[in-house]
Amino acid sequence: RQVADAYKKDDDDAACAPGQLLTHYAPRLPAALATVASDAAADDAKSDAYLGACVVVDFHGRLAALEKPALAYRDLSKTGDAAEAAAALFETLRWAEAVPDAKNVFLADLSEERASAGLVAGVADRIFRAASGNLIEIPRRGVLG
Repeated sequence: RQVADAYKKDDDDAACAPGQLLTHYAPRLPAALATVASDAAADDAKSDAYLGACVVVDFHGRLAALEKPALAYRDLSKTGDAAEAAAALFETLRWAEAVPDAKNVFLADLSEERASAGLVAGVADRIFRAASGNLIEIPRRGVLG
């Protein structure tokens, strides 16, 4: 298959911009939109071992419970500032894929914000594309759900 074929829309022969592809912002490692779910029966030690090979890219502390067990952690904006997050996103994704020994990248799930107006919707869309639409829920004991 020719490289140019990857940029064609399914419904016609018109080329589509690379930024419109689902995987446009995807890092070179497997990535997923992550949420943390409260689960009294969760085996935190088991998930910590798994997270030890994962890079976490957060937004406004949504995945703060994963900071310590993660191999590497960065928050796009601890204050929830969409402009700050937008400015940091591309560089942070490149950083995430360059972390030595990283096996996966988990990104804060902003799916609910994709339908909102403003810059946060754009950040949410780019994060969704970086994760290629993949989702993961990480159960943790003692986390507010």
